[in-house]
Amino acid sequence: MSRKILFRCDCGPEVGFGHFTRSLSLARALKAKGASISFWGELDAFARAALSKHAIGRLKGAPGGFRGQDAPKALAAAQGFDAFVVDSYALEQGYVDAIADRCALAVFDDQRKLRLAEAALGICFRAGAESAPTGAKKEALGLEYLVVPPELRALREKRLKAEPGPIRRVLVFFSGRAFDPALLAKAVRLCADALPKAEIRYLTRDGRPLEGVPGTALAPTPAVETLYAAADLLVNGGGLVKYEAAYCALPSAALSQTELQDEDTKVLAKLGLTLDLGRAEGFDAEAAKVRLAALAEDPSAQRAAFQKHLDTGSTERLAELVLTL
Repeated sequence: MSRKILFRCDCGPEVGFGHFTRSLSLARALKAKGASISFWGELDAFARAALSKHAIGRLKGAPGGFRGQDAPKALAAAQGFDAFVVDSYALEQGYVDAIADRCALAVFDDQRKLRLAEAALGICFRAGAESAPTGAKKEALGLEYLVVPPELRALREKRLKAEPGPIRRVLVFFSGRAFDPALLAKAVRLCADALPKAEIRYLTRDGRPLEGVPGTALAPTPAVETLYAAADLLVNGGGLVKYEAAYCALPSAALSQTELQDEDTKVLAKLGLTLDLGRAEGFDAEAAKVRLAALAEDPSAQRAAFQKHLDTGSTERLAELVLTL
């Protein structure tokens, strides 16, 4: 009998794409293994189009928030499902406590602020997460459980086999709740100054270009692999995309927008999986320019780290664990 799994996450300007896109990547891996998948949340046009593209269902009705008082509605929605996967930084302890003893609850827990002793599964694929257990009944911790879209697997294999070429195409990709168009503009100008001969493309929320900013503006797309495939270097805001870049062997540099992203970026940089340009707030543009130019001149250290620290089958490993709940 097919396992039925419900995902609860949101996607939109206030939340960003990251929670939804990684949940979707895991959902697709589960669907490929025969599971029946549905999503439930405040999902914008981008998310709805992605679900439609991959023939994944969506529950109707407002889901409410992630507080204890919202748990009864969540429990009612989860009736008939074998597992309930939740991904949100707004998740509160009361929500977890009310749901965990009534259904098989799996929680993406990047911030590590929740008590998950009653949860069926705690998920945190941040680099180094394996050294700090969540306390959940089962755990998926560290890079061996990294979640990425299946299309990135082919891109990873192709890049790891190919002879490295020069950095000619730069993609600037900032998202998340902390997204700031002014910061995006600074990052694009930084790339133009550091790499004056490179073609620069950058993502905006609606695909409209930023006034007075060099390069070509792009709209977000569910086919993120097409963006990565058309880039030789990624400059990002410190979120999920730096993990996706490392997985598909795309050199990257991060200008982190939040404290959590900054902590995370420093761990990845220590492993050689990204270049840490510092916190976006008050960053040193001249120092960042020099470091970015040096990375573009010789990204070989990152390329070696991509193969050493990342496992091609990480998403499938997590899907198999979810199917045991």
